[in-house]
Amino acid sequence: SAASDVYKRQKYIFLFIGDSMGLGHIMATEEYLRTNEFELLLMFGFPNVGIMATFSASSPITDSAAAGTALACGHKANR
Repeated sequence: SAASDVYKRQKYIFLFIGDSMGLGHIMATEEYLRTNEFELLLMFGFPNVGIMATFSASSPITDSAAAGTALACGHKANR
């Protein structure tokens, strides 16, 4: 199928994990850069981008340790 052909051509997948990068932080940074005539964030030029909401096992708010554990082992951790 066409989808499996696309995956066969991919040699690398890069996962960029931003700590404390909620949508509000990203949009505020983008607005600051636009207002001060700087270049915009490079990540908006990537061909594919995903956004994920994270929740720890014990709280709707997570922290770096719980999020990193979940990413590494595939299971939520307590905050």
